[in-house]
Amino acid sequence: MIKHIFSDMDGTLLTSDGKITKETIEAITETKIETTLVSARAPIEMKWATDVLGVSKYQVSFNGGLVIRYENDEEITLFEKYIDPQIVLDIFLDVRKKLPNISINLYGKTEWLTDREDSGVEHQRKVTGRKPTICDIRKVLVQEPLNVFKITMVTFNSLELEVLEEMFTLLAISGINAHQTSPYHFEITHAEAIKSNGVQQVLNELQLTSDNIMVIGDGDNDIPMLKLSKYPVAMGNAKDHVKEIACFVTKTNDENGVAHSFKALLK
Repeated sequence: MIKHIFSDMDGTLLTSDGKITKETIEAITETKIETTLVSARAPIEMKWATDVLGVSKYQVSFNGGLVIRYENDEEITLFEKYIDPQIVLDIFLDVRKKLPNISINLYGKTEWLTDREDSGVEHQRKVTGRKPTICDIRKVLVQEPLNVFKITMVTFNSLELEVLEEMFTLLAISGINAHQTSPYHFEITHAEAIKSNGVQQVLNELQLTSDNIMVIGDGDNDIPMLKLSKYPVAMGNAKDHVKEIACFVTKTNDENGVAHSFKALLK
């Protein structure tokens, strides 16, 4: 019996233009089953969606690197895994030296830091609706403690993304996950920042098992949490290897896929 639903945001809950459709809102708000959003986004970038849907009790952000429970006006951190500060500094200096044109963005719990305005920053601003703090990142990281949960590099040059993949494969840095997450993004998180780890924290809180949850996703970073669930749902826009894991393949994110899966599986 499904007692809790976990849904990815980008490519799943959100349409291609970053909206939540009326049909999806109705499907989630009308169900009696609690829903938790799971995303690579920062908590502040998820809040508008949790508010619209009325699903603000738990929040799994930074690919599972930060799990928060909201109770009244109190924010309780259940789990957090940020990148070692020295590793953050080393990565920033190394990438800036070898690939000077790449946009480098550092995300703390509430902070977004970058060292300049560029096309990648503008892209991130449009996606998240936020404004970054532009600063001397090296100076900030050396002088001030900052818990960085995610490093996002943005480039519209596919060759640069290939170089990043090769660079981090060769570096084999312990304690991080580093991989391309979209045609324009390369992201780095703590090694334990995995969506299934974040979901498991909520399950532990609620004393539920994987047999009691439905998970909906579309991307490679959703695979661990899809495998965790007895009822994994893949979006119609997911790649074939993601769909192979699912017990049900719904419509695409632009065709109310989340709402369609609710109608099909929550009868």
